[in-house]
Amino acid sequence: MNSDQKKQMAYFDQAARTWDEKPNRIRLAAAVAQALEREIPLEHKMNAMEYGCGTGLVSVAIAHRVGSITAADISPEMLKVLDEKTKDMGIENITTMLLDLTRHPLPRERFHLIYTSMTLHHIGPVEKLIEKFYRILHPGGWLSIADLDKEDGDFHGDVPGVAHQGFERTGLEALLAAKGFSGIRAVTAYEIVKEIRPGRTKRFPVFLMTGRKQG
Repeated sequence: MNSDQKKQMAYFDQAARTWDEKPNRIRLAAAVAQALEREIPLEHKMNAMEYGCGTGLVSVAIAHRVGSITAADISPEMLKVLDEKTKDMGIENITTMLLDLTRHPLPRERFHLIYTSMTLHHIGPVEKLIEKFYRILHPGGWLSIADLDKEDGDFHGDVPGVAHQGFERTGLEALLAAKGFSGIRAVTAYEIVKEIRPGRTKRFPVFLMTGRKQG
């Protein structure tokens, strides 16, 4: 683990206990979950993975629609909060996993659905990550990515571990197609309204992009 990865993990570990206290995060996760349900035909026979699950806001919202969810993250504290949450809520089909696909071996399990929400912009080697997602999907499996449209850096400010200031949708679509995904589609799932400096707010669109592994 390099120094940037250590800083990133430390940031999310420290933020875990208060992560769900910001209403905008709750609203964003709800909107992403709703968009995912509209764009992908979820079924109870599906086993799914959320990569970069954080405290599991999206996974908790869709858990009743799928068979099982592996909630993966690089932050042990985020996973601990999620474990406590699912226990309190009586959710039994979410299992947490400490996983960094930029460093760790691929899990042995294969999935019908992999989804991420506001995770991809923290990961430098996006192309390699998309390849790994493709490899651990069942033939015909779905990939769903929710993230920021390309922006000028106002969104994160000095938050550590930000590798991309959002994404151009056409560029990400081309990358998914090059890695073997078909039926690629992008919709706007939400707009975050954020104060970027005292007295000035700005809107940041969040897209949901879906594609399907051939086979």
